[in-house]
Amino acid sequence: MRRLVILSTSWSASVLAVATVISACSGGGHDASSAGAIKADTPSRPVEQIKEVTVPRGTALAFTLDDSVGSATSRVDERVRAHLTRPVVLGGASVIPVGSELSGAVTAAVPSHRVKGRAQLGITFNSLRDGRETYAIVTPAIVRTAAGQMKKDTMKVAIPAAAGAVLGGVLGGGKGAVIGGAVGGGAGAGYVMSQRGADIVLRAGTPLTVKLSEPVTVRVRDGQASEPSN
Repeated sequence: MRRLVILSTSWSASVLAVATVISACSGGGHDASSAGAIKADTPSRPVEQIKEVTVPRGTALAFTLDDSVGSATSRVDERVRAHLTRPVVLGGASVIPVGSELSGAVTAAVPSHRVKGRAQLGITFNSLRDGRETYAIVTPAIVRTAAGQMKKDTMKVAIPAAAGAVLGGVLGGGKGAVIGGAVGGGAGAGYVMSQRGADIVLRAGTPLTVKLSEPVTVRVRDGQASEPSN
């Protein structure tokens, strides 16, 4: 009798365990269905559509320098930075925005010299960053050369020479005029040889424009689209 009771109790426990498992499975399936329904009801999430656009050769880039450079103060390969002041527009749409960063280097930095040799400064840009992407670009060097001093130097020599000739003529006649002119001219030439010409300086904030020597392909965010739900 006692054995029968034990067997009956074991059987009842087994039945109860099986029922619990079945109930749990049924509940899990209901939860999964609910989760699927919730997912289906969740609105689609917008995603950016990106397309590639080729900016053609010859496109002008208008920009302002962020760094100052000078023929007497800069060195070749020194970094130069700038930013666009106008967007690049193709087909009525902006493909490179205002504020995009340009990066390049000094290509020439020749200070002025006494007697001869004019100052020269050159810079070029080879990188463009639109805030998210960085692109390699090819542009011609922007070169500035100091104006010639020949006319000014001639006047600096001629004026002292003329003054010397006048003074020599007053003191010693024709021969004195020749001597006075030579002395005055020598003084003027000595002054010119002691002077340097002007150097070239492009300060931060200087507006410049350069054109692309080669086309560049950029990635453009083209509005929003809906991500399909599963």
